[in-house]
Amino acid sequence: MVAGISPLRAGMRRLALIGGIAALLPLLAYGLGSLDWRLELFSHFLPHASVLLAVVAWVVGKGRARQGFALAGCLGLMATIQPLLPSSAKPAGQGGAIRLLSYNVYLHNPDMVDVQMQIARHDPDLILLIELTPVQWQQLHALRKRYPHGCAHPQDDPFGMAVLSRLPLRSCVVEGEDLGLPVIVARLERGPYLVGLHAPPPLSPLLASQRQAMLGHWSRRLADQPDALLMGDLNLTPWSPIYRQLLSNSGLRDARAGQGMLASWPAGLGVLGLPLDQALVGRAWAVADLQVGSAGMSDHRPLILTVAPRAQDAP
Repeated sequence: MVAGISPLRAGMRRLALIGGIAALLPLLAYGLGSLDWRLELFSHFLPHASVLLAVVAWVVGKGRARQGFALAGCLGLMATIQPLLPSSAKPAGQGGAIRLLSYNVYLHNPDMVDVQMQIARHDPDLILLIELTPVQWQQLHALRKRYPHGCAHPQDDPFGMAVLSRLPLRSCVVEGEDLGLPVIVARLERGPYLVGLHAPPPLSPLLASQRQAMLGHWSRRLADQPDALLMGDLNLTPWSPIYRQLLSNSGLRDARAGQGMLASWPAGLGVLGLPLDQALVGRAWAVADLQVGSAGMSDHRPLILTVAPRAQDAP
């Protein structure tokens, strides 16, 4: 019996070594993913890889392999936590708080009654709907009555969208519809300047370049906009170097800071999923609250952001 244990342990160690080597890819992609879109895909799994590296370090036993995997796991964990650390920006008070909801409803979702119920639970002031088709848009007539302001560009593909508001808007404009990648820019009479977008998933060279062009364009446009909020399904996580470039070039802050990972896709995986839906805020605003809601029949969980004017003494 003792003799039978040794081959089992050796097999487990061999599998752990293979898994550990594979888990190094997200750590490499965290630093170098901007060099190639295929490598960048691995960066989104940095939290999962960090946990796997810790497990591998325990399984492989003593020696340099254990030390190496343990060190890599610690580095991955530090990189995972860094964008989630609390921000120093504090709200000036409860006055002027605005709640926004971003929801990728999923273009094959047949139940718009459930979508409206999910939205009603959070009672937002402003709603961004993504992957919205013309049929779904027509089925949202009850919601549209309660939120009479806004604009929409539904499409029979993953890039249709709409913004609905119960607060008066100074303007609501759809841009980029000629390219099939609409972006909605909505300005409240009093409050933030919202940009809602759905970046293409980087699953091919063309889609990756389209995502890069879209994010680069809006990072430049929002660089001097302290009132700006950028929300939507960016098909990015905080561990992507492309995401860090977006924050750096735009000057916006990640609303997730201090709020947790808040995984949004795929909804069925819960906390084990990826935070692909994002909310970025300009320096005029502080995050009072950020949470994810129930997905219903969508593959994304909605992201609910509450912002308030930033305290004047906040850095």
